Amino acid sequence: MESPKKSHFSCGLIYRNNPTSGRLEFLVHDVISTKGERVSPKQTKFPGGNNRTTINPEETPEFTAAREILEETYLTVAPENLQKIWEYEAPSDHDKPGQHTKYGFLVSLGECQGTIRTTILTDNEDTMGVPYWLPPEELKFRLFGGHQIPFLRACERLGLL
Repeated sequence: MESPKKSHFSCGLIYRNNPTSGRLEFLVHDVISTKGERVSPKQTKFPGGNNRTTINPEETPEFTAAREILEETYLTVAPENLQKIWEYEAPSDHDKPGQHTKYGFLVSLGECQGTIRTTILTDNEDTMGVPYWLPPEELKFRLFGGHQIPFLRACERLGLL
């Protein structure tokens, strides 16, 4: 029996200084997931997703983050411009450690190219609202639980904590 491919999740935390106020902000979008008949409440998230082990089994966490940023925001970023700020080896269902790892990457808007998406996007079972900017003091109360630790690491890295 072939051993399972190692999977990972990568999210990209894009930040900028607001052009008017100069205050720091992060790019997020609201996501509603549909699994069969079950619909999730609206969740505020950073762009992110899993690697595609069947398409590209060698996809790096940085490449996954760059791909997900492009797919979900329409911004491009070179994988080498992403700063890894978080890594977590998630426990598996079958007592096989190291089968799924989660990553968070920080990047400034200045390292990105393109124009932010202005329409609603449907990706598999997720409906994603238009990306928008939120300051950390508002984001901490709205952000999806699974994205809280990368958010805290980004705030530490940016000198907010």
